[in-house]
Amino acid sequence: MKLSLRNFSALLSIAFFLSLTSAASAQTTDCKGSNHLLTVKVLSSGTPLTGAQVKIYTDANYHYVADDLARTGIEDAIVNTNSIGEAWMALAPGHYYISVTAANNIEHRSEYLMPNDGECGYEIIDLQSSANYVLDLGKTQVALSPTSIQADNAQSAIVTVRAYSTASTTMAYVPVDLQSTLAGMYIEKSATSTDKTGYASFKIRATVTGSAALMVYLNNTLVRTLVLKVVATGSLVTEPGQVTSSLVSPFLSTVEVFGSPALPDGRTPITLRVTAKDVSSKPLSGQAVVLRSTLLDLGIDPGVAITGVDGSADFKLTYGQVGKSLITAIAGGVPLEQRPIVEFFNPFILPDGGTGGTSGGTAQPGANPVLAAQLCRSTLPPGTLYKMPSDGNPVTQEDSTVWYIGVDCFRHPFPYSKVYFTWYKDYTAVKVVPKTDFLSFAIGSDVTVRPGLGLLKMKNDPRIFVVSRPRQLRWIRSPQAAVDIFGARWDAKIVELPEEFYGDYVQGTSVFSRADYDAAAELDAAPTPDQAF
Repeated sequence: MKLSLRNFSALLSIAFFLSLTSAASAQTTDCKGSNHLLTVKVLSSGTPLTGAQVKIYTDANYHYVADDLARTGIEDAIVNTNSIGEAWMALAPGHYYISVTAANNIEHRSEYLMPNDGECGYEIIDLQSSANYVLDLGKTQVALSPTSIQADNAQSAIVTVRAYSTASTTMAYVPVDLQSTLAGMYIEKSATSTDKTGYASFKIRATVTGSAALMVYLNNTLVRTLVLKVVATGSLVTEPGQVTSSLVSPFLSTVEVFGSPALPDGRTPITLRVTAKDVSSKPLSGQAVVLRSTLLDLGIDPGVAITGVDGSADFKLTYGQVGKSLITAIAGGVPLEQRPIVEFFNPFILPDGGTGGTSGGTAQPGANPVLAAQLCRSTLPPGTLYKMPSDGNPVTQEDSTVWYIGVDCFRHPFPYSKVYFTWYKDYTAVKVVPKTDFLSFAIGSDVTVRPGLGLLKMKNDPRIFVVSRPRQLRWIRSPQAAVDIFGARWDAKIVELPEEFYGDYVQGTSVFSRADYDAAAELDAAPTPDQAF
């Protein structure tokens, strides 16, 4: 290839340009000039943390000051850490304040003096070994003003939120969401985040009348429920001021059920009463109460209720078919610990149109109280374990269930094998009896986990419970308490059941330490399932 003088000159120009570019890069890397590079490395127990939010302040109160930002020349005061846990910012020499917020809303704050000698700055922050600021939902302030508006799509109400940390400092950039139960309501920016002062607000308008439950979520957790009344145009009575939720105790508040089971005709109601109380057991009036059901089409009237002077609010529940529902009551934005089961079942009409005996609110074809009483005194006395003969079909389940005949001469099913093995070591004592004798016994309640021997967990519920007589669920509040009571392998004793089996138990007091629960005493006091009924 022949190289001309023109080509040689062009190559020389390119080489000279590349040398200038390299020099400029080296100059930036060496932090020369008015702005220097600050690298903040964020760790979690020594491991680099990706996606943490690093914010630089020039104000000791961690408030943004526009003049300071302009003076220091900060181009991007909020940067997320990269794959190696680092965030880079160009800063002028000076005194800065660094805030790091992780995905779990833990915030760390520290001071940093940017060098004035042309050197790069490097700060390492380990969130697990620092004094952190954590979002405190209990200190969060939520307000609604006014409490009533007209359905004219013009007048508006404002919901304000101020997020605070456990150190009583405001929390910036916390995700906030506002949801309403009333159709035809417009929420401006229903999902946002708190600003640099921990503040967020929502403007609300409506086109239909009714009472709306406004549910405020912080970091995907429900923290308050407020009530906004929407009235017809021209009928508004001014209600100035703000309504805020008092602190409702989830443990002392109660949820009572009357009339369950009910007929599944869509008309016969079950009454559910929620009583909101504070930590001193004082009834709280004016609290917004909403219900959540595992049956999506369960009729709930009203959609939102306000507690009266006695702290109570009543709901009517109806359903058009057979079914059970787990009910969660939310009072003043607080989900209550008591979560009852309501049942819709016709106890008088059997699938074939006939009638038969009942127990526990369910129809039982073939139940024969006379024959059952005779068998209970002779061949199948209380304490007998028995099952139905196998039908030869591996798909069916009814012939594999083991039953216990109680002192009430009812047959009580073991809902799961894990429950059975909290009472018995094997199946050697289980009898196989004729189907006629099997069906003669009316069905009683399910056998529950043996007190003192096992731990219980319901699916989709993170809590772990111990069991006390009679069939009480007691929330065990810490892993250390579980270790102290059941040993290092306590997790191997957990029996997990679907949520619908909540109805087999009643809520008892919480367990905070070994002093609150004597497993050996509970075990000795319940030698057979009869003591648990």
